[in-house]
Order: sequence, then structure tokens, then C-alpha cells
Amino acid sequence: MGADCVRRYKLDGELVSTFGEGGEFIAVDPRDGAILINDRGSIRVYDPTGTKLRSWETAKPGDEDFEVAEKGLSVGPDGTVFVGTGLTGDGVHFFDPDGSRLGKIDPAFSTEAYLTVVQDVAVASTGEVFVADWDPDIGFRVLRFSPN
Repeated sequence: MGADCVRRYKLDGELVSTFGEGGEFIAVDPRDGAILINDRGSIRVYDPTGTKLRSWETAKPGDEDFEVAEKGLSVGPDGTVFVGTGLTGDGVHFFDPDGSRLGKIDPAFSTEAYLTVVQDVAVASTGEVFVADWDPDIGFRVLRFSPN
């Protein structure tokens, strides 16, 4: 297996196994330990042993609402998959565990919570979504969104 793969090691650095294809962002589903890899618009899901379960494209042909420039990947406690776009004003999109788009976090520009250029996204066990964002006028900041 080449360099572009997932490599599993013991804590002492001994290589245990390799599988699949690598990517830019990785997350683990807290429900079952599935490993999600985000690589330029493609989400690949593997079970903990490395068997590929499914994959999907985050952007569909002709989809002007989502461009392929992802920044960050996280999985919520219910399996919802969150992908930050890294594009000015496009927010954080979220998908069900099978890849159907459910919506996006994209507060109005007129609010303090607007997202400029998402850098990363994380989800707490409570379902709160944390977004690392960059704004040229403010700098780097972290915003916290409540599920309710």
C-alpha cells in the first residue's frame, strides 16, 4: 500500500496495518468507531478494522450551494457528519450518516455569529458544534453553536 493510505500503529510506533485511501481530514464516529476520511469533496467511511462501508460526494454536479474546499470534519453523538467549507460565507454543512445533506450552519452576516472562512469544526458529546473561523477584520476565533 502506498503513502496515500490510513496507517494504524501501536503506541510504540510499530505498524499494525494499512487500509483505504488517505485524506485531508479524519474523524471517528462516537457511536461505533467508524473512521471517516474527507478528501477534497469525498467522504469515505471505514469500519474500525479498515473495511470500507460507504462513501459519498459532498458536492453534487451543478451544486452551487457547496464548493469542494472543505476544512474540517467531525461526527456528532447521533452520527451527524459536519463539514466546514473553508470558503468565504459558506458555513458548515451537515449530513446524515449515509451522506444525505441535512442543512448548514450559516448565520446571517448581520449577526455576530456569522462565519467568514471556516478553518475547522468539532462536535461535543452534547451536540454543541464548535467552529474555528477566520475573519480578516477580527482574526481567528472559535464560535460555539448550540443544538437547541
